[in-house]
Amino acid sequence: MTARQGWIGFALGVGLWACGAMIVHFLPFLFDGGVATAAMFGVGIVTSLVTVAAARLLGQARGPALVAMMALGTGAALLLDGIGFAFVPDVYAGVSFASQAGAAFIMWAGGTGLLLALWQERAR
Repeated sequence: MTARQGWIGFALGVGLWACGAMIVHFLPFLFDGGVATAAMFGVGIVTSLVTVAAARLLGQARGPALVAMMALGTGAALLLDGIGFAFVPDVYAGVSFASQAGAAFIMWAGGTGLLLALWQERAR
């Protein structure tokens, strides 16, 4: 992974975390534990597929470089998610079930993106 690819991976991770946190903050009803929450986890799969494609295109990366970009972005997002949830829960939906489910969604989507990159690049 080049430095440019690293910065792109980092920016994708931070940007996606910020989008996820805003969705949880402004649309907490999507994380009530019901059908909407399940649908959001499905949206996470689509978002992850798009993110892997964006990393591949923007970073002009394949194989190990793409996986490294996704790992860096996922790591950045997970660090922000943990810090935000532990110390600034109002970034999400305050201290509530929606915040917990929303933070779990962000972590799950990050892991999904990393696994998709690993799976898609397994032959390279």
